[in-house]
Amino acid sequence: MENEMQKTSRQLGLLAALLIIAACARPPEKELAELRGGVQGAHDRGNESRRATSALREAEEEVETQNKKFALFRSYKRAAELIAEGMTSVDDSAVDDSRNDSVRSDPRCTCSCDCR
Repeated sequence: MENEMQKTSRQLGLLAALLIIAACARPPEKELAELRGGVQGAHDRGNESRRATSALREAEEEVETQNKKFALFRSYKRAAELIAEGMTSVDDSAVDDSRNDSVRSDPRCTCSCDCR
């Protein structure tokens, strides 16, 4: 009987530890700040990405939604996915920006645009 009580006690302790860990889900503030900086940097370069801006807005809304939930039910997985999507868009816009710079500086460019 005592052995069974010890087993039950250990199981309850493990359950309590898991609940505490689950309750400690933290919003991805660092990643959100990095995305904000990336979107602002793209905007400053004049190469704003609508997808990145949209992903940033949606991620911020998702974090706010999760913050309103009871701690045990919070999940920032969707926000993290949106942040990753936004960072990919920011990176893509930076690559496009660097490609445009290399075309502008290419003296062999014969396009009809004003790239020189």
